[in-house]
Amino acid sequence: MNAARFKLKIQNSKFKIAFFLLIYAFCFLTFALRANAQTIVYPGNVSTTVNASVGGVYLSISGYTSPYASIVMTSNGQFIRSVVADALGNFFISQILVRENFSNFCLSVTDFKRLGEAEACLDINPVTTDTTIDNIFLPPTVGLLKKEISAGDQAVIYGYSRPNSTVIIKSKDGNAYTAQTDSTGYYSITIKNVQAGTYSFLAYGKLDNKESLPPKKGIDLTVLSLPQQVGKKIEKITTSGTALLTSTIIGFLILLLLLIIIIIIIIILILRPKLFRSIFDKLHRQKGLHHDWLLKLVDTDKKNVTKK
Repeated sequence: MNAARFKLKIQNSKFKIAFFLLIYAFCFLTFALRANAQTIVYPGNVSTTVNASVGGVYLSISGYTSPYASIVMTSNGQFIRSVVADALGNFFISQILVRENFSNFCLSVTDFKRLGEAEACLDINPVTTDTTIDNIFLPPTVGLLKKEISAGDQAVIYGYSRPNSTVIIKSKDGNAYTAQTDSTGYYSITIKNVQAGTYSFLAYGKLDNKESLPPKKGIDLTVLSLPQQVGKKIEKITTSGTALLTSTIIGFLILLLLLIIIIIIIIILILRPKLFRSIFDKLHRQKGLHHDWLLKLVDTDKKNVTKK
């Protein structure tokens, strides 16, 4: 009987082990099948990822801007691709998968020193087959040494474009300023004695009689009048004082000291009101005596004048 029970236990143990191994094998095979669904492995340890897309066509673009500038391509606010221009300012973005009838995109550019930015958008014929667009001349980047100055000061506008090209800065008040870029693509324009107001500047490029795309946005300059300057300084002092009192140990100690003094005064007012009354009376009497002395002095001067 005991031998039969022992044999039954052994059989049950074997069944449990077999069941566990079966579950383990099933999990392993499931994982392996999922991995093979994404990657096909060929002999020689070479793996190839298979990407398939249904519908859509390919768009490739190229053009030029300032050397080593960063270019970001978007469409309807959605990121598409980014690239960095080469040492001459040339850039290439190839094999962009787009939907059919794709018809517009924007290119944002930031120069390698991050002095300024520019953005231009391009409307094209709806793309129905693989398409290439070449010779896109991006507008110069534009930046300001100071975005806020005082009336009468000078404004410095700078940025980058294609080396040895022409940059035209236009303001919305109708003025235009021209500069030539150097061998690195850098340009700078100084406007002297700027009057109070708000100015918007747009940067256009020109190279070998070819004009850049028109910029979508520019940069704003604020020139403060004298009252605005005073207001700014007061605001700055107030902000600095508030920051000092709220964000530093010294400010905290000052506030704590003022709070302690106020609490002490309140306690004395409650516990010793007669003390404050006596102090007030003394001050009032001293004030009265001072006035009496002054009146007597004036009266004496009048009597002396009458006697003469």
